[in-house]
Parts: sequence; structure tokens; C-alpha cells
Amino acid sequence: RSGQFSLKVRPSSVEAHEEYGVTLTDWEDLKPAHALILAVPHADYLARGAELVSSLLVPGGVVIDVKSVLDRRQVAAAGLGLWRL
Repeated sequence: RSGQFSLKVRPSSVEAHEEYGVTLTDWEDLKPAHALILAVPHADYLARGAELVSSLLVPGGVVIDVKSVLDRRQVAAAGLGLWRL
């Protein structure tokens, strides 16, 4: 239907579970999404950078980089969109 969107949240941060009781999705169970919100720049996420983001997005997907920590060139080279706040 035009103008309507569906959103499925799949948190993967251990802290989300420990602090808020949110049910987590195991890394191997995450399916490529159209958008990914990188809200907390955990060191292990940053170490994998655009490689990690690419593995979690469909081709042409968009990453919302809340803290502006990802390398803009690497994300663009992976063929992904980048939004920053």
C-alpha cells in the first residue's frame, strides 16, 4: 500500500538486553535489512566498519549512523546509502 511502511526491530546489543530486558537476535539469525540504525558505536562494530554494515544490509541499503562514526568513503564504496544525524 502506498504511503505505509512496516518496521521490524531486531536489536543485537548485549547492553540492550542487560539494561532494558530487550530480546536479542543472534548475529547469525539477522537477515539483510533495507536500513540499519547504528546508534551505539561499540568497538567491535567499529572494528568491522563498512564490512559489518554491508553484511547486514541488502544491496543499496541505508545505514543511519547516529554518532557519525563510520568512514563515509568505505560506506559509499560498499554501494550503501549513509544518513547521519
